Amino acid sequence: MVILGVLALPLVLGKAKHQLQHEIPDAAKVFHGFRSGLALFDVDNDGDLDCVSTITEDYDESVPSITYVWLLKGVNGHEAKNISYYVRSGNAPDEFLFKDKNDNKPLQIGRYVYSDYKDCLILEMPYGSSQECMLWISWEVKNNIPKVCMDQLEDNCEGSKLSFDEATCSPFFKQTNKKG
Repeated sequence: MVILGVLALPLVLGKAKHQLQHEIPDAAKVFHGFRSGLALFDVDNDGDLDCVSTITEDYDESVPSITYVWLLKGVNGHEAKNISYYVRSGNAPDEFLFKDKNDNKPLQIGRYVYSDYKDCLILEMPYGSSQECMLWISWEVKNNIPKVCMDQLEDNCEGSKLSFDEATCSPFFKQTNKKG
């Protein structure tokens, strides 16, 4: 069920402090618990990740690995496209290795910064020509983001910008909450 609504959040968060304590995320648990959602914040202001959502294509618990398909909507003059990322656990519990399944480039390294394994996930990874720090959330909490997720974002991702807002993104998502 997808319910679209407006969430009043600051557009820019303060400098990352790295003071909050949290357990080191486990990539295998992230793959198991976080299967779809949307990117609510990222750290640049170029709009390329505005309204991006993700779904799972393949999940292999034995590796562990997963394929996340990023659905980029093509807002702000950017090209609409889907990117299928093959992702597997790295050498440390919070590390993941990933690559676009449609190119021949080598695996890249990313890191899970925080996850509650259900509603939110903060990750750092290269994307395009920059290093991203992103907050991904489940659709179920889009209108009521847990405070711990926002606190961890502010503590870990300096200069985060809102990348999902109702006015810009609602034309790309159908409301599936029907009464009757």
